[in-house]
Amino acid sequence: MQAVLRRLNDRWGAAGRPTLAMGVAVHTGQVFAGNVGSPRRKKYAVMGDTVNTASRIEGLNRELSTAILISGVTLAIVKERVLVKDRGAIPVKGRTQPVEVFELVGLAETGEPQGGGAP
Repeated sequence: MQAVLRRLNDRWGAAGRPTLAMGVAVHTGQVFAGNVGSPRRKKYAVMGDTVNTASRIEGLNRELSTAILISGVTLAIVKERVLVKDRGAIPVKGRTQPVEVFELVGLAETGEPQGGGAP
């Protein structure tokens, strides 16, 4: 997604159009997922602390000038496959303890850059 956004922004920037920024966050844990609402008005949704924490981490992208952030919980699962920069333990709303946050900078196998930073 980030690579496609970079190409789009290159084209738009060359044409004098405003560019876009996108922040992504990945956190791992249990969620409630399913259709919620009434029989006449259903909506598929994911809810729970994991979803809220991912949303709070995503909100840090602008503040940290990053594009992709992952939690320490997620890093523990994918650590052999990614290159990261430790951004520290950051307090986030709704959590009593700070959350370990890492910037995804590439894939370990290829070294391919994943981020790009937010403008």
